[in-house]
Amino acid sequence: RVASDMIAADPSTPPHQQRPLLRIRRASQDMEAVIDALLVLARERGVMPQSEVFEVATVVDEEVEKVRPMFDAKHLGLRVDLQASPRLEAPPRVLGVMLGHLLRNAWAFTEKGEVVVVVAEDRIVVRDTGIGMTHEVLQRVYEPFYRVDPFGQVGKGIGLSIVRRLGTRFGWPVSLDSTPGEGTTVTIKLTRPAG
Repeated sequence: RVASDMIAADPSTPPHQQRPLLRIRRASQDMEAVIDALLVLARERGVMPQSEVFEVATVVDEEVEKVRPMFDAKHLGLRVDLQASPRLEAPPRVLGVMLGHLLRNAWAFTEKGEVVVVVAEDRIVVRDTGIGMTHEVLQRVYEPFYRVDPFGQVGKGIGLSIVRRLGTRFGWPVSLDSTPGEGTTVTIKLTRPAG
């Protein structure tokens, strides 16, 4: 990551090399996010990452902008529906990791239409117009490394497992609703608003 940052900052780097460098930097950020999540989950229960009061919409905007180039390249819509401006006292990186995984899942399983992130007073909802899931798949989707089609999908099948475990750890229950052929809705319930 440091090397790619240095090359990107070098004024002699040709413009045509900036795009692959950007992909490298995004990939390293994604890997850091997964490592962050796994480190949080590996810590003892009494040891929590640093909490702070933050605006949920700020974290949502950051994560949406990280994945926007992927959505643009696929000609998929991606928008935020800001219905409220909740604040949380928690580690903002944890919420970012959860949302980042959900956005990448929505991107991977949506070929047309759009993904909408709704920010309400007590929840974040990620709604896509993708392939959806059957009842049978919904029963297994949180299992680590479970993939519906192990040969045709991007990813390793750990995203939703990490999201659910982080949500459980920080008091943000995660629920899924899906209809085959219509899409999937994932809700993160924000049960610890800041005063």
